[in-house]
Amino acid sequence: MAMTLLELRTYVRTQTQTTQSELPDSTLNAYLQEAFTRTVAFENQWPWFEKTWSLVQNEGGFVIPIPADCNTSAITGLTSDDQRWRLQLTPHVTAQDTWGNAPTTGGYAAFSVWSGQFVLWPNTVAATDLGYEMTGFRLPIDWIAQGPSAVPDIDPRLHQALAHYAIALAYAQQEDETLESTYMQRWQTDAMTIRGAVMEPTQPTPMVFGPQSFTAIGGQRRRGPSLVINTPQSSGLAEEVRALRARIEQLEA
Repeated sequence: MAMTLLELRTYVRTQTQTTQSELPDSTLNAYLQEAFTRTVAFENQWPWFEKTWSLVQNEGGFVIPIPADCNTSAITGLTSDDQRWRLQLTPHVTAQDTWGNAPTTGGYAAFSVWSGQFVLWPNTVAATDLGYEMTGFRLPIDWIAQGPSAVPDIDPRLHQALAHYAIALAYAQQEDETLESTYMQRWQTDAMTIRGAVMEPTQPTPMVFGPQSFTAIGGQRRRGPSLVINTPQSSGLAEEVRALRARIEQLEA
């Protein structure tokens, strides 16, 4: 259930049997912010932070400013609007070693992150403004600054876990090590359990044997046939194995 900042404060004070004078809003805000930061750190790609950006490479340059709310360690793709090519994210030093720093002609194969910008490689200077679509994960917003009615910028299933972390810090302030440890353990257990539920794949990932298709610059290219095997879901394992062997023999023929 979603909880507002006010409701989280009330819950913490109720559990710790404290008043607002004993546990001021400013202190609780700091506790809840620490709880939020530590909880978000469990996973770099929480699904509610997914975002798509529209970016522009200005005429005469080969860099694109990184959006302020972009988590640069969780970028999943950069695709050109005109050619619909997906550029490869490459370490900046590797890109320098591969393409050098001199502007050149031709299309782009990759991009790197450096000094608050996306650097396109090879360093082709754009003849006109070029558009790109970037997918990735944004940074969390400062939800506490939005006031008592603000809702944490995180899945509602984790809201109570934030309160448990704040309760642990409140008991630490009271030098009650037993209750501090109890609620800190509750926070960690809740956060890890819910993380497992949130990040679990929506369906089993099939096993794939043989050469796979991949996207090259400018389009799709295949290296050969592949065989996809879904995890058996019934007792007929022997029949599925025989069918698999027959399929492999057919591909090898």
